[in-house]
Parts: sequence; C-alpha cells; structure tokens
Amino acid sequence: MVLTSGEGMPASKDCRDLLYLWAEGFYKMDHEALEKRLSISKLIIGNVRQTCKTFHDKFKPAPIGCVFFDLDCYISALAAFEIFNIGPHSRLPRIPCHFDGISGTNKFLGELDVIEEFNRHNDSIKIAQHHMLAELRRVPMPWNHKIYYVHDFTHPAYNICFREDGRLAFKNS
Repeated sequence: MVLTSGEGMPASKDCRDLLYLWAEGFYKMDHEALEKRLSISKLIIGNVRQTCKTFHDKFKPAPIGCVFFDLDCYISALAAFEIFNIGPHSRLPRIPCHFDGISGTNKFLGELDVIEEFNRHNDSIKIAQHHMLAELRRVPMPWNHKIYYVHDFTHPAYNICFREDGRLAFKNS
C-alpha cells in the first residue's frame, strides 16, 4: 500500500523541514497517472497525520513487515511514525525501514531528527541504523546506509529465534 497526500511537500515554517531544499507543493503527484500504473498496490490518498492513525483499523492489512519512508521533512515523518504506535498486533517485531530523505542531512533535521526524537520518547521501541549492511552484501549499494530497523523489544515474538542450524527457518507457531 502507498500512503500519500499527493499534494506535494506541505507548508512549513519549521527549519527541521529542510526549507532550503523543499518548497511547498514540490513533488505534487498526478493521481490518475499513478493509478493507471498500479496493478497490485493500493494507493491511499490522505493526510499522513490522519491516515497513519487509522490505517490498520480501516484497511486491515497483514502485519507491517517493511516501510519505505520518502517524506523528506520533519513534520511529515513525525506524523508517519504514528504507524508504530498502533500496537504489536499491527507489525512484526523487527521492521526494516528505508529512509530516503536522510541523504545530505544530519540528526537535527528531517527524518533523522524524528528518529532521534522517537527513540527519546519510547522505551520499548527503538529505531536504529542497520550497521555493516554494505559490508555484508556481495555488492554494496549506495542506499545501504539508509536502512534502519524498528525494534519492538516487548513484541510477543521479539525473542523467538528464527535460525536453525545456521539457516533461516521460519515456522508457524
């Protein structure tokens, strides 16, 4: 599923939104053209602040297993992180996330600032970069540094070992 307002970058006066890079309305999308290109995905149009709060109850998806954030600015990322506050039934215990908007920023701006803030305010759920990803890959890629994991330490399945004899072994239990 793709969550988007479709209206482009939101209006802001917050310097953490990288106003020197993004102006209001940048990246406005053509809903009709995108809908025509989708065959499997579902496009959900709405303000991320409301959509993330009601996403699970309204659409009844499988537990969230991966998130690709392409929000760039602080206020949108802050709103989108509500998706992690729904409850453990709505997500896997560890969720890989790709943060597209962290390039050229720092921990005081945009998505990286939201990650820092989220971690300060949550004791049992933390977001951290996947260290050594590039080194573990046969062919390292530039996007490897943009992969983080959400760790829900109190998720009922967090401590279940998924390896058997050194190989991945997913079992229904």
